[in-house]
Amino acid sequence: MIIKKQDKLIEIKKLEAMARRISDHHSATPLVISDLKKKQTEITGEKQVDFPLGFLDEETYFILHNVRLEDANGFFQMDTLLLSECYFTVLEVKNWQGTIRFGENGQVTRRTPDHREEGYQNPIFQVKTQVYRLQKWLRNHGFPQLPIYHYVVISSPSTIIESSSSNTTLPKEVIHNNELFFQMKRLEEKNHKKTLSREQLEMAAYLLKEKHVP
Repeated sequence: MIIKKQDKLIEIKKLEAMARRISDHHSATPLVISDLKKKQTEITGEKQVDFPLGFLDEETYFILHNVRLEDANGFFQMDTLLLSECYFTVLEVKNWQGTIRFGENGQVTRRTPDHREEGYQNPIFQVKTQVYRLQKWLRNHGFPQLPIYHYVVISSPSTIIESSSSNTTLPKEVIHNNELFFQMKRLEEKNHKKTLSREQLEMAAYLLKEKHVP
């Protein structure tokens, strides 16, 4: 059951309106255009993830998209949250094209279709931090501790994921979009203990939605 829908379309519309009104020579123009392209790429990837999520049992999972919460360290945002009575799952969605290489010491590089190479922040560290902050946030709001899994979902099936050398193992948390449904089914098979009652699950879902900060 979807509790909170995608809301980045609102951000995109605001940026589109700003891009139309701002002068081509304004110092902020490159930043506005860059942010607009970034948001458009993000929402394309997140929409692709909606397809495998549509196969999940609506009675088992509550789904929240683009949740931004405040804690003692500021704000943290999660692309997609899947909530069940047994465990939660945080998804970090990346609409990366080309070839993604995971190297030693957490280095991540992307080779674009036009053969340029770019370095990126490791999304695994990013989503692990989100999980840590979410666990603390839930505890501060009176919910019991439960398993929280995390995955980096590469939304484009044509994107190649590889290690930089034979000595580097691909992170198991990084999956293609078409693996997502089957990965969630594997989690169901090994997690049978209910930590939350149905009432607590609903309370958590609607509290997360209520506490979302745009």
